[in-house]
Amino acid sequence: MKALNILIFEDEAISALSLQMELKLAGHQVCQVVGRGERALQLVDQEQPDLVLMDLRLKGPVDGFEVTSQISSQFDIPVILMTGYPDPALIAKIVKMKNVRYLSKPIRTEDLLKTIEAFFRSGMVKLNN
Repeated sequence: MKALNILIFEDEAISALSLQMELKLAGHQVCQVVGRGERALQLVDQEQPDLVLMDLRLKGPVDGFEVTSQISSQFDIPVILMTGYPDPALIAKIVKMKNVRYLSKPIRTEDLLKTIEAFFRSGMVKLNN
């Protein structure tokens, strides 16, 4: 698998740093780490990532689910939605979204890399770099 350019939306600094380090160790590039969702679509359009990692709960008025819904409808970029609160009703909504998968926190590196690999193998990841 080629190195992917990944945009991370995570408002917890330690979690964001951990994700960034694990992805870099796996050979991927992290274009930005963002803690708020207000400028999400602008950043996705500007950065053109191959993949987005999105925390469900972000600081500010726009949450990760809303941002993910917008990315899913406006871009052909896969999103991995991360949540520490796996609500069955929410998961049912996520499963119906185009190019979206979810992982429960705490994120295990092997699960994250397997999910990224599955996106890549399925052809959902379209390399922009």
